[in-house]
Amino acid sequence: DDALIVSTMRWRYPAGGATVKRGAPGRSGAGERGRGKSRRMEAPRTLVLLPYSPWSERVRWALDHHGLAHRVVEHVPVLGERRLRKLVGRRAGPATVPVLIEGDTVLTESWEIAMHADRIGNGALLLPAAKVAEIRRWGELADTTMRHGRALVIAGMMQSPGALDEAMP
Repeated sequence: DDALIVSTMRWRYPAGGATVKRGAPGRSGAGERGRGKSRRMEAPRTLVLLPYSPWSERVRWALDHHGLAHRVVEHVPVLGERRLRKLVGRRAGPATVPVLIEGDTVLTESWEIAMHADRIGNGALLLPAAKVAEIRRWGELADTTMRHGRALVIAGMMQSPGALDEAMP
């Protein structure tokens, strides 16, 4: 299968970055799959994320499902806060990831990014109109669960100097 290839980089290395192969199928020039070649696709959009964030992973799944090429920029908490705020245009209040930047459009919620991917992407809809309310309810339940899980992980990390050291960029 053709593979969607995106580049990754950390904020502290803004001019560099490695190329990684993502698992979703890409699109050949004729829109056919299965040619057995891997090729670079242009990435007209940038996804800012935390690689270990379930919200970021949700967005990656949506973009990959729809075959939407994107450049991945890993946000570094604390150190990347100023740049993230500049990107999303927020001087105060929360500035969180994931963030999808596409031209002049900046989307800052995983649900909105998934809906955007559904509107512009290829393949079956992840959020069919008849099921959006039900999927949204399940998404909100998942968000609550993930927030509680994050709180437990952070509380555990605070008790372990080794875990704190590993979390440093």
